[in-house]
Amino acid sequence: MLFATTVALAATWLTTRHLEASIHYQALLTSIVLLVLIVPACIGIIGRQSILNHRRMLEVTHLAHTDEMTGLANRRSFMQEATERLKSTNVELDGIAVFIVDLDHFKSVNDVYGHSAGDQVLIHAAKHMEKAVPHGSLICRLGGEEFAIMLGYRSVLDVHERAEEIRRRIASKPC
Repeated sequence: MLFATTVALAATWLTTRHLEASIHYQALLTSIVLLVLIVPACIGIIGRQSILNHRRMLEVTHLAHTDEMTGLANRRSFMQEATERLKSTNVELDGIAVFIVDLDHFKSVNDVYGHSAGDQVLIHAAKHMEKAVPHGSLICRLGGEEFAIMLGYRSVLDVHERAEEIRRRIASKPC
C-alpha cells in the first residue's frame, strides 16, 4: 500500500511539474489529501473483510464437525479426534473405553409421534449423555439414534458404572 502511495505521488509530481508552480503544488496537495483519506479507508475495508472471512471460516469449520440437531460432534469429527487421542494415549497406563449407545424403540417414536418428536428425543438424550460423562470425554452422534462415547477409565468396574450411569440418566428423564 505504501508503494502504491509513493508511485501515485511520484506520478503526480512528474505529470504536473511542467505546469505553473501553484497548479503543480495544488495537484500534489490534492494527491496527498486523497491518499491520506483513501489508504486508511482501503486498509479499513480490507481489515473488516478479513475479519468477516475469518468468522465465516470458523462457522464453516464448526458446521463441518458438528451434528446440526444435537450440537454434538459428528461421525467424521469423532473419528478424527478418537484417532488423535489413541495415538497420544499410552493404553498400557490409561484405559480408554468406547460406548455405542442406541436408543431403544426409537423408530416407533418417529412412526407414532412424527419426526419432530423424534428430533426432540435425540436432543434430550444427547443433553443427558453429555451430563453423564466426565469432562474431556468425546461424545458424538453417529447417525440416526446411535451415539458414540469415548472416555478414559481406571478399572473395568468404572467402565460398567459409567455405562450404567448413562443408561440410568437417559431412562430416568423421559422426554
